[in-house]
Amino acid sequence: QGYVPKAISNPEMDSIINGYSTVSDATCYSYMLGGHPMLQINFPTAQASWLYDGLSGLWTPLEYGLEGERHRGEMALPFLNRTLIADYSNGNIYTLNPDVYTDNGTAIAREIISRHVFHANDRVIVDELYVDMETGVGLSTGQGSNPLAVLQISKDNGHTWGAILTATMGAIGKYLTRVVWRRLGLARDWTVKIRVTDPVKVVITFAAMRLRA
Repeated sequence: QGYVPKAISNPEMDSIINGYSTVSDATCYSYMLGGHPMLQINFPTAQASWLYDGLSGLWTPLEYGLEGERHRGEMALPFLNRTLIADYSNGNIYTLNPDVYTDNGTAIAREIISRHVFHANDRVIVDELYVDMETGVGLSTGQGSNPLAVLQISKDNGHTWGAILTATMGAIGKYLTRVVWRRLGLARDWTVKIRVTDPVKVVITFAAMRLRA
């Protein structure tokens, strides 16, 4: 801040990074995205990449594909009002484009995991989980023409996850689609994970559960 250094990590990130066997090979680069100053840090030995949003202060893990590989971005360069990204694995140069929802044709998984919903004295029944998100974002053809949000539920503090449950995000123009799951069962501890791998825009603004004891 100004000329005074300020730590941007938090205790959770400190614990994660300190758990890597090697950090001396880490690389990083920064860029602006929609008014947000972003910092990406790669840990090649750990096969991990993290993105820090300087405006919100949030840390997000980044991966390439669906198999947990570290993100391909190695360095960035601003050029003619664009941000160019170099691929560490093959030397390709890409343009960073927030309106493209794949990594050069490879699927990007967008995933969010909730906080715990816990009832200390008894189990609760979840009748409905509603996610307020931008809908009607389907593509005209191919994968993503009927984009799906995938829900999994953990009832043991996030150690294991249950069956995959899907809900449509709406074909193109279906803006009144509601992303909702019903009759989810009962448990004392609830954690939900929502994941989208279709190449469409994903904007989540709110989520709520309707439950009863």
